Amino acid sequence: MSQLRLVTLIWSLMLSSLVASELFAEPNDGAKASKKVPDISGDWLSESPLESFVQDDSPQPVNSFRIERSKTADFDLHYLGSKATGIPLKWNAKSKTFEGTTKNDTVTFVVTTTDDPDILKCDIATTHKDKWRRVPKPSRVRVAAGEKSDVAAKKPILLYDDDDEGLTDDIKKRTEAMMVDFCDYMETVGFKLQKGQCKLRTQRDMGNAHYYHNIRSIVLDPKYLTDDSVLYREFTHHALAVALGDDATEIFQRCSGVESALADYFGCSACEDPVVGRVLVLADGGGGNGRLPYLRTMDNQQKFSELNPSSGRHAVGETLSGALWEIRDAIGMDTVDMLLLKAWAGIVKSDGSNGQVVRFVTSLRDVAGKENPDYPKQIETIVERRGLKLPSAEK
Repeated sequence: MSQLRLVTLIWSLMLSSLVASELFAEPNDGAKASKKVPDISGDWLSESPLESFVQDDSPQPVNSFRIERSKTADFDLHYLGSKATGIPLKWNAKSKTFEGTTKNDTVTFVVTTTDDPDILKCDIATTHKDKWRRVPKPSRVRVAAGEKSDVAAKKPILLYDDDDEGLTDDIKKRTEAMMVDFCDYMETVGFKLQKGQCKLRTQRDMGNAHYYHNIRSIVLDPKYLTDDSVLYREFTHHALAVALGDDATEIFQRCSGVESALADYFGCSACEDPVVGRVLVLADGGGGNGRLPYLRTMDNQQKFSELNPSSGRHAVGETLSGALWEIRDAIGMDTVDMLLLKAWAGIVKSDGSNGQVVRFVTSLRDVAGKENPDYPKQIETIVERRGLKLPSAEK
């Protein structure tokens, strides 16, 4: 009898242990993956028109949709017509689909992910089956030197002198084509710009390019007009001045190295190319005799510790822009570019007793910390490795 009780006790203990292990065991990777909600946010186009959604007054294509993260569901599905309504989509882990129904219960959406992250399958109601493709983000494509644009902007971004012999109609079209693309990028960063506030003039044989913010004018040698990095740099001077308003003259003087870095940076970031002045150097005779085949590059490892009080604004700017390009790689272009503009605007209120670069990078660190608590440490690590010591952050 005692043996039977012992065997019963052992089996009870084994069963209890098994149940406990099932209750408290960590789910395996497969189980974790099945519970994870796929990210389907973005703008989508269906491959076939949805007749039930056709609206003649719609400002968007009749088969255009946007999926956004939601507080009440996993996502909200919006038809981008004039009467857009949000349809809550909830993830069904069992069927591995997103399910949602319009408020009046007349149309049901079942959205299924595919192996291609840019394609969704969608069953709408009980009869309509469709395939949706993600709308690609506008690519930032450079206009090749010498290429003309047949599409003129409704209102020119730049102002031109009619009697400027260096600005033919073809050159104006090509320049506007480059500027439309660049201004679209600058608006996403947060710059508030108005068309037709900056003038472009050419001056033959000046061998340079300048922006005069007191008269809002870019003046450059016409042989540099096909170098987008030069044109973008000079226009960014204008944009940075507009961002500062009445304080522009003072800040430009106190922070000329920082301003130069940002003027290079934003144009290169838009082009996703760290090099400034390739065409400029070619126009001046090329990079022979040991000369570099470009003017400056942000793909560098220059150190702040190698600068001295007599270092010019271009030397300071190239060192700083190198650090900013490295921060861009670490944190991401879209985030960093917006943070840089916020830091530039915030530098007006910074303590003028510190060096210009320290003052700016400290401002960048502060605004980055509000975006993500991990960003300040990443910024500090990069600039300190280049020899720049920042003051302790306020807690």
